[in-house]
Amino acid sequence: MSSIDSRTLKKNELISRSNNIDDEIAKALCERVPSRGQLTLDQSESVSFFELNGDQFALSRSVPGRIEGSRSGGRQTVSHIIVFDRAQLQGYQNNVVLLLRVVRSMGLLILQTSMPKELPLIDIPHHSFQEPNGFSRSELAKETERIVRAIDIHKRVVILGLLDPLSFLCAFLAELPLEERTQISFATGMNVVDEKPFDLQFFPRAETELDKELASRQLRTISLAAHSMTV
Repeated sequence: MSSIDSRTLKKNELISRSNNIDDEIAKALCERVPSRGQLTLDQSESVSFFELNGDQFALSRSVPGRIEGSRSGGRQTVSHIIVFDRAQLQGYQNNVVLLLRVVRSMGLLILQTSMPKELPLIDIPHHSFQEPNGFSRSELAKETERIVRAIDIHKRVVILGLLDPLSFLCAFLAELPLEERTQISFATGMNVVDEKPFDLQFFPRAETELDKELASRQLRTISLAAHSMTV
């Protein structure tokens, strides 16, 4: 998938897909992943997870791509996405970050110099041997309760100050009951875009001005900058 520009809007265009991705799923994918200019930091990555329908989910990784030759210039945003069903995620304890680690170890979700128009289906292990680690259980339980309560009330929550949000997410999801782990969508490394809502988003910096700007948009912010929450 690649982000392209027109004079009036930024949008995504699906440039490659496997034969089991129909037009409805393709449209949903294009609507949720970052478009050009929506990554939070230059040369950063964005990882997002969201439900497509009652049984299918998407996990995406978006990075800056090549410099465009159009008048607008600048870099494309390129996203690689895997789509999987609920049964496949159950082998990973319904923890999508464990799945992400396995997929990355297989060399997937990385920027490619060229892509065929039709992508092959991929086989992934049925389960992960990894476990979340590196966090104080008492501190994590307290923060998990606070975040879940904020999502219930405000619907969209932005976590500020974590340099390693994926490690935190892995441990956070492990604290939730199994059936609730697939119910929380998230995005890292992506600006808050009203048209692309996620339950949880993450910014690596905790700044007063950023906090005020997000609050003015009716978004609940939680700062975890004071905690050592990296693995």
